[in-house]
Amino acid sequence: EPTCTEEGVMTYTCTVCGETKTEAIPAIGHTWDEGVVTTEPTTEAEGTMTYTCSVCGETYTESIAALESEQEDADETSSSSKTSSSEDESSESSSSESSSSESETSGVKTEDSANLILWVALAGIALLAMVAILLTRRRSGREK
Repeated sequence: EPTCTEEGVMTYTCTVCGETKTEAIPAIGHTWDEGVVTTEPTTEAEGTMTYTCSVCGETYTESIAALESEQEDADETSSSSKTSSSEDESSESSSSESSSSESETSGVKTEDSANLILWVALAGIALLAMVAILLTRRRSGREK
């Protein structure tokens, strides 16, 4: 049997003479889970995300970027508010109100309709291919 990282071997035996033949089966590769945050990031240090293979249990880790400090966020906010006019602020508040009401009414968009269109197109192409094969076989049968 193959594992995640090592190939397996299939052995065939002739039922008449008993001769055997072996064939390599490729390694199946890891099946990683969604990952678990093992160390939360802070403003002073990166965090760690650990992924585990559901087949063999092997793990690997990735870094999670450190968080921005609240002081940096406050500095950015105060400098941007100093440069904006009161008209900009009123237009931003009205546009944010309209966009929040739009998002409440529009619901979640899942792109399911795009996938459905692709599947229907694929089914149509498959149907056309089958018709072409049948017509080709009928024509070749008549020519004989």
